[in-house]
Amino acid sequence: MGRKNRNSSLGRWLAVGFGLALSLQAGGAHPDARNAPHGSLLKTPLSPAREDLLQKGIADLRAKRYGEARQAFRSMVDKDQGDHEALFHLGESYFLEGDFSASIEWWEKAVRFQPGSSLYHYWLARANEARFQKAGLLSKMKYGKRFRDEIQLAVRLDGNNLDARFWLMVFYLTSPRSFGGDIAKGLGQAEAIKKIDLAYGYHAYITAYLRGKRFDLVEKELLRRVESFPDRIDYKLDLSWFYLDQKDYPRAIQNSRLIAENHPEAALALFQIGRAAAESDTQLDLAKRCLVQYVADVTSANRPHLEWAHFYLGRILALEGDTDLARGEYASALRIVPGFKPAADALKNLSKRRS
Repeated sequence: MGRKNRNSSLGRWLAVGFGLALSLQAGGAHPDARNAPHGSLLKTPLSPAREDLLQKGIADLRAKRYGEARQAFRSMVDKDQGDHEALFHLGESYFLEGDFSASIEWWEKAVRFQPGSSLYHYWLARANEARFQKAGLLSKMKYGKRFRDEIQLAVRLDGNNLDARFWLMVFYLTSPRSFGGDIAKGLGQAEAIKKIDLAYGYHAYITAYLRGKRFDLVEKELLRRVESFPDRIDYKLDLSWFYLDQKDYPRAIQNSRLIAENHPEAALALFQIGRAAAESDTQLDLAKRCLVQYVADVTSANRPHLEWAHFYLGRILALEGDTDLARGEYASALRIVPGFKPAADALKNLSKRRS
């Protein structure tokens, strides 16, 4: 019976994957991650010609001119087949385009010439994980093992490679025990990260507790992070997003009102108030004021969720019986995101009421 359970667990894991979309707003590593591959990796002096090629290739990568970047890096490899930096950037160019098989090929060459590079092994692990996600059931085992082995090696080579530690944590938390999964080891990686980088450590613990659906502990970490970094508005907003996801609308409104009062530049707090009030059908006058201000704030360059703001505003207007203005808000949402289903459905419902 034990063997059957282990095999079924492994089968489900192979079918579903590592489940890496674990952060509050997006999957992947911490937004302050220090392993972004762009830039020179060598500390030794470069010849002027090689330096020119390297910088040109890196500039092309940043500009998403991947074909031109590859030409520069291939020229470097033609002159020196052991140029591991050029090999690495070639792998990067394919990774950024989503060709993970090609990135694995080039990064395997890079680690062959520079086996002690934690950075190279980390990105080779990432490419294998990406390939794992798209592979068929029979191939998943191969890529899963490569990811595990490479990410563990990256951490052994450099314990300060926090991105590697984060992804090793994810591996431990999401893999079956028969494949090396271990919750205690995963939390151990989170603690190791926190000792080196407090902000990244909070992110790791929040990710781990979200994975385990320990929402009480998620809230504690979010609150501690706000206390530790009182000037980080995004951390305060994250706390409201958490309350919204938990449908704890009173706390979401309370937290976002504090943000709006203390940080008038944080327009997103207005949207959070409007969403929480609209979804809970409470404090609708407050929601209406906040949403009107949010959609009218043309001075703010960063106003995400505008289509939702118009939708919620339309919903409130419809509840108030002002169907013409509600219809206008739904139409605005559809202009921002054509085919936006909530607004399209709401318009249909208004039309049915009229008929």
